[in-house]
Amino acid sequence: QFWPQERQFWQGQALGLQVALRLSVCGPRLAGSRRLLLPPQLARLWAGHSTACPRKRARSMGPPRPCPAVCFRTVALALVLCPRSSTAFLVGIDLGSQYFKAAVVAPGKPFEVVHNQHSKRKTPTAVSFHEKLRTFGDDALASASRGAAKTPMFFPHRLGKDLATATEGELNWLPAKVYPYTLGLNDSGSLRFDFGEEAYTVEEVTAHLLNFAKELARQAVDGISVTETVLTIPSDAPAQQRRGGPPPAPWGGP
Repeated sequence: QFWPQERQFWQGQALGLQVALRLSVCGPRLAGSRRLLLPPQLARLWAGHSTACPRKRARSMGPPRPCPAVCFRTVALALVLCPRSSTAFLVGIDLGSQYFKAAVVAPGKPFEVVHNQHSKRKTPTAVSFHEKLRTFGDDALASASRGAAKTPMFFPHRLGKDLATATEGELNWLPAKVYPYTLGLNDSGSLRFDFGEEAYTVEEVTAHLLNFAKELARQAVDGISVTETVLTIPSDAPAQQRRGGPPPAPWGGP
């Protein structure tokens, strides 16, 4: 991290070194020009560069090559001046039937369990489609009293299950008092939530939840982008449900 004045200074140094590197590649005519004006720091560097890397034999030895010292300094400064957003972090999401937790591993920071907007480490697996702005977790449960028919909750344990061949008794797995929304099945047999004009599969609703978990993790590390995500499910989940876990992940965003 640099203060603005320090960053401007080092950016100027990096720009000067890039100019010097460019001149070293252009050939002896520009390198030998007496009209070239450089700052004192770069002038000393250029003087050492000119003696260490003579260009008199450039024509006979083929195309000129940049001085290794200048290249090294330019690359080093470029790495130092890279914005912090170029770094990335790893997020792990433990997706349970009723709650999920997220943890981040970022450069220079210890392993950290992410807190949600209510300063809690675990967030209910609930998504509310009642209003135009979707709400998640505790906020979704709070809005369920006003729009229970559009608030899927505690649904991850239905990922990857083919309900097309299920018996009628197996389909009645949600109490009508708690889950009053209309349920349907897709062509693949997966669960679908029907909200009148809109309908979402259980994979799509899970993707919304994973995207919310990703945003919580990004806020915890000051906006650094996510590169890798590790998604875990309950250990007692059958193989079919384990295969149904990964598909929602790409929909949740990078």
